Amino acid sequence: MKIDVISTCGPQGDLFIRSLIDNVAKTTSVCQFEFILAQYKCDISQLSSYPNVRWVVKVPDIPKSDHDSNISHGTCLNACLPYVETDLVLIVDCDVLFLTPAWDARIIEQFANNNLGLIGTEYSDKARGLPKYLNYPTAVMLIARTDILRKYAIDFRPDLSVPIHVSTAQEALAYGRPRGSQVFRDVGYELCTKLRPACVQCQTLKFIGDTFETKTRQYIGQKFANEYMAINHMKCGSSKTPEVIKHWQDVVGKAIT
Repeated sequence: MKIDVISTCGPQGDLFIRSLIDNVAKTTSVCQFEFILAQYKCDISQLSSYPNVRWVVKVPDIPKSDHDSNISHGTCLNACLPYVETDLVLIVDCDVLFLTPAWDARIIEQFANNNLGLIGTEYSDKARGLPKYLNYPTAVMLIARTDILRKYAIDFRPDLSVPIHVSTAQEALAYGRPRGSQVFRDVGYELCTKLRPACVQCQTLKFIGDTFETKTRQYIGQKFANEYMAINHMKCGSSKTPEVIKHWQDVVGKAIT
């Protein structure tokens, strides 16, 4: 089975993306994954001939703003989605590594349930960052039925201009938070506002916590997992030095179990 992969390469994305591509090839067993990459403020043009890469989509610069990195991320995802040709699509940040061998075989088993629409990492109040929607998959790592994303015209761009104050039962359902809560609509928030009210079933990888190297106790990312797969997300990888990125890739790469 073929599955297309969308990953966005913003500033320093060129330092991550080969590791992700190689990691997917190393940890999968039954599916063929082909990458559709977005190039934004970095140069990955040479990857057009890299193994398992089908497209490199160049995304123009967007206007400078307080949230331009988030907006560019969502814009890049939107730009890549039309190139997807497979029934399932994997959307994944370039600073993610998969930890579980043969996770793709388990994914295919899950999607044998025709009512399942998507599987992905959750947002959690236990993680660093602004409060976001809960208990529904996010664009950090997402495997979805392509036709569902297109049917509901999911726009991955965020709207962080003002937070939403949950005031209705419909909003409480969509965001997974009680009335009176405050929610910031980051990249991919339409997954919850459009798909959850439409009763699209999902599975989530739960936020396990920040992870640290055993010997040095140096932070090496966030772990998400469910009963059949786990990932590590470096988070804010574009702010890291090349040395820290390489260390993360080496340590996490050795943690595949």
